Amino acid sequence: MKNFIACACAGIALLLAACALRGGESSPVPESTKWVVQIQWQRMLESNAGPVLMALAARPEYAGKLTEVSAHFGVNVLSDIQSLKFFGKDANEDSAVCAVSGRFDSAKLNALAQAADQHKEQAYASRVIHQWQDRNRKRLSLGCLIDEHLLLLGNTDAALKLCIDTLDGKAPPSTIGAALESPATLCFYMIQDLQGLKGVAPKAAILHQAKDVCLRLEADQSQFTVTLEAKAMSEAAAKNIKSIAEGLRALAVLNAEEDPHSAALAEKIQIQTDGVLARLSLNVQAETVTAWLQDRIKESATGTTTAPNVPAALRREKN
Repeated sequence: MKNFIACACAGIALLLAACALRGGESSPVPESTKWVVQIQWQRMLESNAGPVLMALAARPEYAGKLTEVSAHFGVNVLSDIQSLKFFGKDANEDSAVCAVSGRFDSAKLNALAQAADQHKEQAYASRVIHQWQDRNRKRLSLGCLIDEHLLLLGNTDAALKLCIDTLDGKAPPSTIGAALESPATLCFYMIQDLQGLKGVAPKAAILHQAKDVCLRLEADQSQFTVTLEAKAMSEAAAKNIKSIAEGLRALAVLNAEEDPHSAALAEKIQIQTDGVLARLSLNVQAETVTAWLQDRIKESATGTTTAPNVPAALRREKN
């Protein structure tokens, strides 16, 4: 899953894209799904973070790439891509699928697939699954344009066929993340049965005692809300997660000298437990979030980072 998500993130950086399906449509996410990442790109552009994202897209290093994508694929990333959803049943890259919702030029995409290296195609359930050699990833990739509004991308035909069967009602759909979706949701990330997820070994201590984890970002006209919930193994484990989170928050606040905007955000984080559930929540005004985003953009442009190994307030002065 790490490799797939890394590729997915690279694709987002290149395309500045983001996946949930349009309201009322059938879902391609099968019942076996254990993790899902969903990003509502158009909602992000329409939120208070939109001007910052548009400014980022206008920077020379991205603007040229966006123009290339539009010319090559016939897709305007800033207006044609609605959303993205990445999901899988385990950490095996072969099981991962990306569903892209938007407006697509079917003739152009089909022609591009047919012109790709080692292209093959097969008919399945009234659709066509394309297979080709991906030069960048050095492996075979597969794709199926369900219609002019939905594109499925994956690594095996078995994974794509299961998604198609789910869309057609021949296989049961997953409900993972359904409770997180709302008109205010910009993105969310959810993992079920983290400790039992095949191929995953969490390195962060805070995750060792968690069963289910979900992270959600919501927005209204004046503020953003971030919620992180972890369902722990026990009430004692939930309290341990709370203690670890409080320590991380304190370190971030102490770093105000190095990163004042992140420290300001950290100060507002609320940490609570309710039985086996540990919850971190943050409600913050839009201008605070945009200031933090602008800091991250500056870091990206200069290649620097504002995350020192030791908080400034705890660092010894050099002689």
